[in-house]
Amino acid sequence: MKVLFCTDGSEASNFAIKKALSILKKDIEIHLLNSGDWGLLPTFITFPYETEVGFPTEKNIGEEILNATEIYINQLGFKVDKKDFLFGPADKVILEQINENKYNVVVMGSHGKKGFSKWLGSISRKVVFKSPIPVIIARPPHKEKDKIETKEILIAADGSACSFNAITKMTELLNMEDSNIEVINVIAGIENLPVEISMDEEWLKMITERQNKLSEEIFDKVKILLSKKGITVKNSIIKKGDAAREILEYIKEKPKLLTISGSHGREGFSDILLGSVSKRILDNAPNMVLIVPINR
Repeated sequence: MKVLFCTDGSEASNFAIKKALSILKKDIEIHLLNSGDWGLLPTFITFPYETEVGFPTEKNIGEEILNATEIYINQLGFKVDKKDFLFGPADKVILEQINENKYNVVVMGSHGKKGFSKWLGSISRKVVFKSPIPVIIARPPHKEKDKIETKEILIAADGSACSFNAITKMTELLNMEDSNIEVINVIAGIENLPVEISMDEEWLKMITERQNKLSEEIFDKVKILLSKKGITVKNSIIKKGDAAREILEYIKEKPKLLTISGSHGREGFSDILLGSVSKRILDNAPNMVLIVPINR
């Protein structure tokens, strides 16, 4: 299995690779990548002197980061098979590497930007929703209680092909031994139902029973998929309301080492305004998130 680890030498990057290596299958080939970029202007055209002086300096810094990261990975008991410093905008460089090489998964750290800068898109966020392969994003937890050392894994399942694809891909990438696996499904709350239904008790009861039945069917299918790989589900949880909010609230109550979500890969202005479930989980969940694109 080939792993692309994108590092900037930060604490967040080191945290990401440490946590990812604790959960990925052990037969892996690690490729380290660091990139440098002076900004929007092509400095090699407009500022020749800056190219002569700046590029070697930028490259030296990148190589120092790669060497330090390799030492850190060696200390964790793993080896690095390849390391590269490439010039260009980080997200563009990373996506080009993903598309040119047969990687199985990408690992990145996140600094957890908040506010307007988050909506403009961090590098990791840009990569996640343009990557044709699964991406693991990890950010150091802000609170002591969010630090998880055991393999507590939460799978978000909505019954779509997207979520079942994520589960299948998960079994190919992750070492699930000694894992405590929970599956969560969120059904619509009363506030999300049409007024005609919410005002009619009999109709509401029928819809609720149907929703619960569908959730149980989803859980059964997930259990069957995982049991074929010798994996057991510890617990199944049904929540009502907004899917992303309920999942994040559950993670807050019971912190997880890893949360797994499929992604439909939606882009555009409507998605910026509304936000898919996977995007909102990625933006707000502590520790690791594995985002798996559909049919990849």
